[in-house]
Amino acid sequence: MSEDSISIIFIQPSEIFGHNANIPTSFIEMAAVLREAAIKVEILDARLDNLSVYQTIDILKKKNFDIIGITGLNCAYKYVKDFSIEFKREFPEKPLIAGGCFIMSQPEMILSRIPIDVACIGEGEEVIVDLVTRLVNKQNISDINNLAYIKEGKFFQTPKKRIENLDKFPLPAYDLLNMNRYLNSPNADPFLVSTGRGCINHCYYCSNPYPQVVRPSPSRIVEHFDLLHNRYGVKNFAFSEENAFYPQDWLVKICERLVELDRSYNFGAGGCPNHVTEEIAQAMASVKGTAKAGIAVEHWNPQIQKGFFRIQQSEGIIPSLEIFKKYNIPVIGFNILWGHPKDTPKSFKETLKKSLKIVKKYSIESLSLATLVVYPNSQFLKDALKKNKITDYEDYMYSMIGYGPYVNLTDVDDDEFRKFMAKLTAINYSKDYLRKILFSNQKGIAKNIRERIISLIKLSKTLKRLFLLNILLLLPKFLKNKFRSTLEEAFYAPIYNPNINHYHKMSCLQEILNLPEHSKLTALYTKNRKNLSKVLNSVREANIGFKGFVNNNNNTTVNEVYNYPVIPLENIDTLNPDYILIFSQEYNDQIQERIFKLIPNAKVIKVDSNYEYKYPTGFLNTYFQFTKSK
Repeated sequence: MSEDSISIIFIQPSEIFGHNANIPTSFIEMAAVLREAAIKVEILDARLDNLSVYQTIDILKKKNFDIIGITGLNCAYKYVKDFSIEFKREFPEKPLIAGGCFIMSQPEMILSRIPIDVACIGEGEEVIVDLVTRLVNKQNISDINNLAYIKEGKFFQTPKKRIENLDKFPLPAYDLLNMNRYLNSPNADPFLVSTGRGCINHCYYCSNPYPQVVRPSPSRIVEHFDLLHNRYGVKNFAFSEENAFYPQDWLVKICERLVELDRSYNFGAGGCPNHVTEEIAQAMASVKGTAKAGIAVEHWNPQIQKGFFRIQQSEGIIPSLEIFKKYNIPVIGFNILWGHPKDTPKSFKETLKKSLKIVKKYSIESLSLATLVVYPNSQFLKDALKKNKITDYEDYMYSMIGYGPYVNLTDVDDDEFRKFMAKLTAINYSKDYLRKILFSNQKGIAKNIRERIISLIKLSKTLKRLFLLNILLLLPKFLKNKFRSTLEEAFYAPIYNPNINHYHKMSCLQEILNLPEHSKLTALYTKNRKNLSKVLNSVREANIGFKGFVNNNNNTTVNEVYNYPVIPLENIDTLNPDYILIFSQEYNDQIQERIFKLIPNAKVIKVDSNYEYKYPTGFLNTYFQFTKSK
């Protein structure tokens, strides 16, 4: 098939956060390269529209395409796995490629668990056209860099190669997106621009796959700003770059270019405070728009900061703030992290106390308190595996929903680990709800009243949770355990349990998984797609023989589901099953009586149609806002 007749659809997966407008940056970068090769590109943003896996599959059924690409953060892995399995059931012959941090760190493990054809484990611009063309034409891909795949049961990985010059590629294909929807979202201002890849730091909590930094040239950055401003009216930008202050001349040259072209853009750039110089601050102060700075802190305790393997030391942070203050550069804010292995509630409270003083002294706009999340390929993941806090990395990723679950690497017990941040979060939410109740700024009386009522309900729930948390934490251990489920709800921050197989809990049926090996199973056909998937997922995981489905509805025209037969109930004896699974929604005494007459030796397994494994969601990241003095 020639390149000009190939069509690819990129899918940005949905997450627990639901409707959220984040530009699928990697896809529009790949799309720009593919279009130059006359390959048709479409982007389906399931996150933007909060699409379920089944809704995404239904959309694909109505489209013409040759290949699918998907990516995602670690918290999207559940969606990626579920989608991949469903996609291959519906489109077994269509190639499915994947990229992103979830697969780059452990490609062999991930590829052995989910039906992805090829993983891109490096930058894609230089290989994407060749890869797509060869996959569609069923050609050899073994000489293409940055790939991993399984062929005939054996894992292959091709050499990794970094891109040295990002300027040679076209600017991202923003026109493929409905930009109004992204620009009108709350998180679109400032607009995040891809300004570089990689980081010279090797922080133990980070999973950055690129130890060397590659960036577009300063002129290219400004050209990118111009495109977004001229086409979409964007004036406020944020650098995606991990450390925009290194090397120091890079940011200086961007500012000089903005001054040279008389641009009045506003931007925010952050990085390690040890790399901040007066030259950088002076250049930022010279631009016509407003330039803001962000700095990395994480913790004020020197020993803990060394334990993060940060390049900067805590004593170097204040001098950087003094430099920004001297040149009137607003500081956007910084993060402090709870959960380092050497951290204690006492040391974190001391860091919080000092942070509040620093924020006030330097008129810093915001302070973010976050709980450490164990990311793939990080040193802390290795620590968690060594301590048996995580025993199956892929299962841990499948359990990640939002910011949870958390892995307690400290020496304090799990309740103590969560207590401090849970209280802070509840208090902070309460402040926000109270502000909306007292000072709702919604336009229109109806919207104003609605926001106040919703905020009042949320405030009452949050205060109730905070009250319960304080009471339950005072109880002796045996009583805490008695009220454990209530306490977990009050924490609203789950701890990862390595003794649970979360894929089995969330997406399979334990009744099937518990069957004896080599059992013969059939199931009463159901139109509920989620339950249908749970049956097939369980069969995929269990060592049993699945014979297909029987149908009690003579009016249906379904006679096959993903290559499994669907036969009338009257013919069930031809399948000769040991067990028949029936969901409660389809179950009744008459069906069971008919089954016993037809195959008296088979056992009926009744399953709750509405059962869902409820895994609590953690949202322990919270922000304290401070108004700058005028």
